[in-house]
Amino acid sequence: MCLYNSPKRTGGAFVEKNRGFMNIQNRRTLKSIVFSLLVFAGLSLSAIKLDATTQTDDLNTKIGVLHTTTNNLNQDVPGAYQRLKALAHLTQGSLIAGAVQTDAVGSTFDWPITFTTSGTSISGFQFDFPIPSSFTIVSVTAGPAVLAATKSIASQVMPGNIERIIAFGLNQNPIGSGIAAIVRFKLASPPKGLYPLSLMNPIGTDASGTPTILSAMSGTVVVQ
Repeated sequence: MCLYNSPKRTGGAFVEKNRGFMNIQNRRTLKSIVFSLLVFAGLSLSAIKLDATTQTDDLNTKIGVLHTTTNNLNQDVPGAYQRLKALAHLTQGSLIAGAVQTDAVGSTFDWPITFTTSGTSISGFQFDFPIPSSFTIVSVTAGPAVLAATKSIASQVMPGNIERIIAFGLNQNPIGSGIAAIVRFKLASPPKGLYPLSLMNPIGTDASGTPTILSAMSGTVVVQ
């Protein structure tokens, strides 16, 4: 019995020893895998942290630019206000476009433009306005204020369908406040609605030919 059982015991010891060796190898492999995972996780966290830091720096830079722009605007607003205030004092007159209501498609209607003086003698002026689509200018005539100063009105269509109107004369008579020009339009077939008539580029001249600053207020045409 002893001779028969000895190989078994010897074989059993070998198996147990081999199992122990395999367990050691498995633990080493597991440790290696865990270490690799920890290193990878550390690298990933470092990359995420670096990316977050970069994005934070970019955001801080943009916030700094925004603060600088805001400060510049705050510093410029008082200056702009003073410039506008000074410009208002320099304005020597105004051109005011009227509001007209019409519902007669195919017929004509008149659009009055009023001139108001601020005390300085204005001997002539000019301004532009874009001609709305479906509107045709029939005529431009001088109003009572221009006629009283023995002045005339001239008009010309400029490139871009822009109408230019000029009040002028061969004398130095000032133009007083009142209706300066009357534009007669003809409607083709515009849809009903509100059509702005914008006065642009107003400028005047005194008796000596020196340019003066004029303001302008645009008008509207309501088609019913």
